[in-house]
Amino acid sequence: MKRLTLTLAAFALLSVWADAQTAPAPVLAADRLRLLHANRDLLEDLLDRGLKVGKADTQLDRADECRLALGTLADALNRATEEPAVDADRVAELTDHLTELVQSGLAPTLAEARARVRAGSPGAEQLAKIETAATTDLTAVRNQFLLDPRLARSPKLKTCQERLRDAVAKIAPKE
Repeated sequence: MKRLTLTLAAFALLSVWADAQTAPAPVLAADRLRLLHANRDLLEDLLDRGLKVGKADTQLDRADECRLALGTLADALNRATEEPAVDADRVAELTDHLTELVQSGLAPTLAEARARVRAGSPGAEQLAKIETAATTDLTAVRNQFLLDPRLARSPKLKTCQERLRDAVAKIAPKE
């Protein structure tokens, strides 16, 4: 019994050592360049939106800029899923950023705007438009997850889909 245990332990150690000897595949320069180009425009757009959020004078203006940033991420997510072989990691990362933007930016900003805007005021109309547009954008992304079988297969993307559903609920127009 002792020999068997020692043999198994030695085999396990050798397996771990052999696995550690295989170097990860290097990222090719062409892949790095492709990723840089794919992310550069997105980063520039999001940085521009972030600066506009910071400069906005009212909660409604901030909420609208957050909604536009949400649209930018939704567009990037749509482009990422248009490719024949979906990169689940990229889709998940973009979805996480989109959900985080809703949870940390748009939802709290809309909540503050709702508290300040009076029913029937011009701001109430703008608030309703922002809520409706954001909900429409998020629902479209969520529907894409439901309708595209390539996205439905990945457990990682299933979690993203659930987070999107919760995000939609947080910003849906209040009656």
